[in-house]
Amino acid sequence: MANVNSAASDYGQTIHPHALTGVVDAPGDGPFAMNHAPLLATFLDPNIGFNFFEDFINVHTAPGVPGDIIFVQDAGKTGQDEILDAKGGVLRIFVDGNDNDECYGSYNFEHFQLDTDCWFEARVRFNENGGTAGKSAFVIGISDTVGADSILNGSTLMTSFDGVALAKLEDDTVFTMVVSNVAVQKTVTAASTASTFADATWVRLGFYWDADGGTAASSGRCYFFVDGDPAATTDLVTTTMDEAHIFFGLKMHASTTEASLDIDYIKACNVR
Repeated sequence: MANVNSAASDYGQTIHPHALTGVVDAPGDGPFAMNHAPLLATFLDPNIGFNFFEDFINVHTAPGVPGDIIFVQDAGKTGQDEILDAKGGVLRIFVDGNDNDECYGSYNFEHFQLDTDCWFEARVRFNENGGTAGKSAFVIGISDTVGADSILNGSTLMTSFDGVALAKLEDDTVFTMVVSNVAVQKTVTAASTASTFADATWVRLGFYWDADGGTAASSGRCYFFVDGDPAATTDLVTTTMDEAHIFFGLKMHASTTEASLDIDYIKACNVR
């Protein structure tokens, strides 16, 4: 957490020493992914960084309008992509139920980059909708590459991208997290003490990227969180990483009932 601790006064916040250890001293003092992001400091002084928050109250999905979500998807699904009637707004997207069919959404522009500290959290609910258990997968995070086979047919994540992805893959009951610098990747799974995947159940997935927190030269450290609890940690060399979109999506791994993904919100903070 070198960037934050060395420049806490710049961020205008006091960083709690137990921010990433799982130690909780008082209610609201837990280590969840966004807890120690400099949200107020970046709001008051955008020179420090910027904040992103999507609550899916009013989103555009038509190409060409700033702020659009662009979809890449296979044809044939019958489920309706929509904003649900729910407090604060929830985006629901479906995927056609044929083997290897997929659907991905991404914001039209690349605003995030891991050359500086970055925080990310999303509240999601993945629904198998009565289909064959485990035979569908989803992913959410930031990536410079978004398109077909963001989840590969063999249910691994794409082998080359710049960014961080959090996923539930085929037949898995724990979450997979990948931090990637082109084809140099580190893949980890959530610790057994962290929350595991449950069908049709809300979960918060997030990460904190400490841009110079790795032990090797020019390396950062990624802390992953599941429902606010530390789930895994890994280091990665981060030279020449490109800007990234926020992206999300889902894929089938058998011909079965159409799966759907609900997203309650996405929030992020990136130091400039």
